[in-house]
Amino acid sequence: AKKAEKDAKKAALKKAREAKKALKAELKATSGEEVESAPVASNSENWSEEEQGRLDEALRRIPAEGDAKKRWKAIGEFVGTRGAKACAARFKEVRGNMLAMREWEERRKRLEAEAAAESAEERAIVAAAAKAAYDSAMEEARRERAEAEVEAEVDAGGVVSRAEDGERAAE
Repeated sequence: AKKAEKDAKKAALKKAREAKKALKAELKATSGEEVESAPVASNSENWSEEEQGRLDEALRRIPAEGDAKKRWKAIGEFVGTRGAKACAARFKEVRGNMLAMREWEERRKRLEAEAAAESAEERAIVAAAAKAAYDSAMEEARRERAEAEVEAEVDAGGVVSRAEDGERAAE
């Protein structure tokens, strides 16, 4: 009897593991978005680090108040190797790079938080499915054992039908 119960538990655990594995595979197949790689900073006009440094310095030194054309002309003169239009275009390009990186970081953080929440929820679902499979297999094993015990008693002549019981009472 103990061996049968032990075998039933093993079978139930096997079914639970199979259910858990199948559910994990299903959840993995339907998981959400993946984070794409970080955006690559563009440098369409091949600005050198030295030129970029001078542009950064000019932007800090030359105030943004007043006439924009005069400001960009002064910035171009400070950089020395690029004109006002090239400096303004590079400023917009760098700003776009920074905004793209900020958006990517925010998206990455949001997706990581969603994945963590999904992961916790998935673990709970998988655990519940495994428990249900185990409980079901154990209940089936108990039912089979009870049926086998009843059959053994019937074979031994230990069980009397109700009809026979009624006949005996009438006598």
